[in-house]
Amino acid sequence: ILKEYKDGLLLFDLMEKEVWNKASKDSVGIETYYNNNKSKYQWSDRVEVIMASSADKSQAKKILKLMKKGESEAAIKDELNTNDKQNVIFTNGTFATDTPILPSDFKAKKGVSGIYKHNESFHVINVIEVLPAGQKTLEEAKGNVINDYQAEIESNWIKDLNNRFKIEVNQETLKTIKTKIGN
Repeated sequence: ILKEYKDGLLLFDLMEKEVWNKASKDSVGIETYYNNNKSKYQWSDRVEVIMASSADKSQAKKILKLMKKGESEAAIKDELNTNDKQNVIFTNGTFATDTPILPSDFKAKKGVSGIYKHNESFHVINVIEVLPAGQKTLEEAKGNVINDYQAEIESNWIKDLNNRFKIEVNQETLKTIKTKIGN
């Protein structure tokens, strides 16, 4: 067990040195990788929304009226929530139009929607802006780019190791191990 632990630590250190640190510190390599693979980093159609949710349909109707009047989130919360009951919860953000957060029958149209029933709740959605599909910037895709770049560095490193060192498999020992595992 101690040998396996030691080997695991050595492998971790080696991976850190040869792959993870190289990728995270190589800003030029990351940018080059991004520029060569831009098509992998795309936004789908998105919407910037303020979504008010309530478990009670009558409360959702009140929310709809208040949102159509242009009331702020704080004003709506003050009017509908009490000390012992929260009748409205707001969710703000930019979401892909096909995200499970939004109702499946959601129509991406600027302005205050009707009332949607979704996930056992009622939702009123104010679409601030409809954002078309497009290219992510390097900053927006940086986490995915670094992850993909690390995978490429690791793949190239393993290919290089395979080219430099001959791998031999003792077929008789492998067969013996397979029979022991199979039983």
